[in-house]
Amino acid sequence: MKNFQLIFLLIFTLPLFGQQELVIKDIVFEGLVKNDESYLRQFIDAHPGAKLDINKIETDLIQLNRRTGVAKAKIKLDTLTTNQVNLTYQIEEQKTLIPQFGLGGIKSNFWWQVGLAE
Repeated sequence: MKNFQLIFLLIFTLPLFGQQELVIKDIVFEGLVKNDESYLRQFIDAHPGAKLDINKIETDLIQLNRRTGVAKAKIKLDTLTTNQVNLTYQIEEQKTLIPQFGLGGIKSNFWWQVGLAE
């Protein structure tokens, strides 16, 4: 019975010892049109070469979602090797509509303009 308990214990605890911590190889931003990548990098704690920490990444997502011009930020992890991942922040940018209104005219020619521009 003791041998069975020992085998049972080894079977379920060996995977815990064999786990390797994942290391971030690269951080990429997708979907950026108006926002500057260097500006958004100021608000994340993750950096290449650091260990992957899900709590830190969740905090980074909260920080990115609070930025002006970011409608939604999501994350994608791409496993490269047994211990390396690429971290991709998928950014959906907000649409900014600027109202335009104009009036003008010259001799016998009056014009007006109403519209929105992004």
